[in-house]
Amino acid sequence: MKNKFVLLSAFILFFTFSNANDKPANTYFAPFQKGYNAYLHDSFEVAIKYMSDIIGNEKKSMCTACFMTRGGSNFALGNFKEALSDYSFAIKNKKNNEETNKGLLFRIAQCQYHLNNKEAAEKGFNNVIHSSQDTLDIARSYAYLNSKGNPVSLSMVNDKIKADENNVSALKADYISAAIICSTINQPATAVEYLERSLKLGYSRFRWLEITPDLKNVQSDPKFKELLTTYKMKN
Repeated sequence: MKNKFVLLSAFILFFTFSNANDKPANTYFAPFQKGYNAYLHDSFEVAIKYMSDIIGNEKKSMCTACFMTRGGSNFALGNFKEALSDYSFAIKNKKNNEETNKGLLFRIAQCQYHLNNKEAAEKGFNNVIHSSQDTLDIARSYAYLNSKGNPVSLSMVNDKIKADENNVSALKADYISAAIICSTINQPATAVEYLERSLKLGYSRFRWLEITPDLKNVQSDPKFKELLTTYKMKN
């Protein structure tokens, strides 16, 4: 079932966002599926290689899915300049839908934040707050804008948690987002609590949790490390 979900996710993402010119999209579907599967399983270096090969062979096209996947991989590895470049290329695709571009705006602002481009980051996060309909992106933007603590951020994500109480898949993501917000506003103990709730529901992207810049303020916490060790043994 998991493999079917990964394949379906890759298929939808690729054919939604890929815009090949003189070659059929299915020429690149097999390597894209392998690269996207690697991304989903936290093999970010492998994902970058596959996406780079596709982008290099299809220079005249704008493959949003490839740039987004490579950007996400670069961001996870802390390659913020490369991630910013990928997301910036992706957002130029005129065939993107509005929500895709709004999601990219948040990711671009994240990169600017980590590159210490404060003015660009602040402008980007404010743009997300005023234009996006994604509750989690908005909540996280508030957290980035006030890293000393913003009750709006957690209030928004907790409201979403309540709304998703019967949707396990959504809840796992909601709890991770709450953990990220708590890490951003430097509340590591609360971040660990939210993280444990997601792990109890089956979240298992352990490498991502260990390296993502989103959780940098909690990754050195002994309780965080102990929690991951415990759940790795269960998987």
